[in-house]
Amino acid sequence: MRRLLSEEGSRWLMEMNPTWPAQVPRSGSYYAPSAKADVWTLTPQLLMRVPLSTPITGSTPAGWSLSSNSYETSRYRIGTSMAPGAMRLKLFGTDWTSAAKVTVLGANANPTIETWVAPDTWLCSGYTLLDLRTGTLTIEQVWESMRAESSAMTWVLRVVGFVLCWVAFCLLAGPLEVAADCIPCIGPCLGDMIQAIACVVSCVPATACCLGVVGVVWVALRPLIGIPLVLVFVATMVAAIVWKTHFAKKGKTQESGGLTHVQGTVVGNAYSGPVHEPVAQGFLMALRQEYVYGQPGAVGQFFETAPNAEQYLQAYEEQVRASGNPSETITQIGRSWGMRGSE
Repeated sequence: MRRLLSEEGSRWLMEMNPTWPAQVPRSGSYYAPSAKADVWTLTPQLLMRVPLSTPITGSTPAGWSLSSNSYETSRYRIGTSMAPGAMRLKLFGTDWTSAAKVTVLGANANPTIETWVAPDTWLCSGYTLLDLRTGTLTIEQVWESMRAESSAMTWVLRVVGFVLCWVAFCLLAGPLEVAADCIPCIGPCLGDMIQAIACVVSCVPATACCLGVVGVVWVALRPLIGIPLVLVFVATMVAAIVWKTHFAKKGKTQESGGLTHVQGTVVGNAYSGPVHEPVAQGFLMALRQEYVYGQPGAVGQFFETAPNAEQYLQAYEEQVRASGNPSETITQIGRSWGMRGSE
C-alpha cells in the first residue's frame, strides 16, 4: 500500500512538474573557447573572469514574449492556465562598451597569456598568477587591487581562526558546567557562571595561540612582526606555566614523609617551620644527637624515616655543621620557627 501511494505520488508530481524542455537552455555560463586581446590569445581561464552582468536581448523566438529584459512563455504548460510549466528566462552578457579594453596579468607565452608559476624558491614554490581586469590599469593598480583582495580574505580567515580557537578553549570547561548544572536548585545558575568565567579566561590562551601561529608564519617573511608575536606567545605560555606551578599551589598543603607540612611566616608565637612541627622537632633532636652529643649518622637516619623532608631541611643541617656553636645554632633555628621548648 505504501509503495502504491509512492508511485501514485511520483506520477502526480511528474504531471504537475513537467520535465525541462531540451530546446530551452538551462542556467549556466557559456564562454567562447578563446578571444583576442590585441595580439595575444586569451585562454578560457581568463575569459571566465570577464564579467557577465549586463542583461541582453535579441530577436524573440516564436511562442515567447519579451518583458522587462525577460523572455516568457506558457507553451510548455500542461493542463489549465493555473498549472505549472510557465517559463521565464533572462540572459546576461558583457557590456563591451565599458569592457572594450582589458588588463591581463600572466606569463607571456607568445601568442597566448598563460598562468605564471613561481619557481621552486623558498616559501614560493607552486604559487601562480593569472588575472584579468576590465579597463586599462597600471601594474601598480593591479598589484594594489590584488593586495586589497588578499588582505580582506586574510583578515576573514584570521578572525574565523581566532573565534574557533576561542570556542575550543571555552569547550574545555564544558564538563565543569555540566557538573554544576547537576546541583539541585542553584545548578543552572552555577553552570552559567562557570560558562561566563570560562569564556573570559579562555580568551587569553586563544589570543596567544593565534599570535603564535601568525608569528611562526611571519618569522621568515616579516621577522620584525613575526618575532615579537612569537615572543608574546612564549611569554604567555611561560606565565601560564609559572601560575600553574607556583601561584596555584600557594596556600595549599604539601606532603612530606607521610605528614603534612605548611610553609609560612612567623605570626606571634605560632609555628611556621618548613615542615610539620613533629617532623621539625625530630629534626632538631637529630641535629643535637649528631652535632652536640656526637652520635654520627643521627641526621641521616632521621631523613630515612622522612625522605621528603630532606629537601626542606638540608640547608639547616649545613648551617649547623658550619657554625662554631652547634647547640646555639640549633636553638636559634627552633626559635625562628616559633617552636616551643626549642632550647
